[in-house]
Amino acid sequence: MKKSISAILTLLLGITTAAAADVAFIDTGKSDRFIEIDVHALVGGSYVTNNYTDIFPEISDINSSMRAAGGFGAGAKFNFNRFFAIGTELNLTFNSTRITFNVTAKDDRHLSDVYLRNSFRYFNIPVYASFNFNLADCVRWNVDCGLYYSYGSGGKQNATIYTASINDLGQLILDGSTAKTGYFNNSGSFINSYHRSDIGLHIATGLTFYNRVTVGVRTQAGFKNIAKTYGISKPTCHNFNFFATVGYIF
Repeated sequence: MKKSISAILTLLLGITTAAAADVAFIDTGKSDRFIEIDVHALVGGSYVTNNYTDIFPEISDINSSMRAAGGFGAGAKFNFNRFFAIGTELNLTFNSTRITFNVTAKDDRHLSDVYLRNSFRYFNIPVYASFNFNLADCVRWNVDCGLYYSYGSGGKQNATIYTASINDLGQLILDGSTAKTGYFNNSGSFINSYHRSDIGLHIATGLTFYNRVTVGVRTQAGFKNIAKTYGISKPTCHNFNFFATVGYIF
């Protein structure tokens, strides 16, 4: 895998170097097209941060892991010149997270292992400033920075709980249970559910070949505490996403 990635990067570098002669790195001249429309696919991972161990002392050995995510969408870019543009997109993303942790009762007679599996969807709308640099006559490098807004369209949580307890006779009792709830705005979710809306930072970079094919990477970090709780304790959770993209400009 590493050899394949290195070969692709070497090939791209060779093409760029060979074609870079007599091309201005920064070109503020008039753009050939004021509006660019594209379609694209996304693949990567999603992660939701939490501070459960700070809020709940009974929780220990927590492990929150990034899980696979993907999506697709369309975008529009308004080119004020060949260097600067304003862009926006409408994407539908499919995300998932996994959280495992232990819960110990205050009397130390009950211990639970909790496994949470979350899957959820967002309509994602980034708005960003795009700065474009010419690496070659047929290769353009873009750096994008802006904000995004996301709205949850649906999701679910699967909770599996294994409990070990000691009864009054000193016997070890094992028990297991599962529960399925909605991901957004559901009071039955374990610890907390999640608000549908989110806003945060959008940063991306990529390459455009022959003004048609695009490849790139992007990351989005949420500003808003998306944890929705119904009790006294108020944990905080934030979205974090990373995507690789490939697209086509019409």
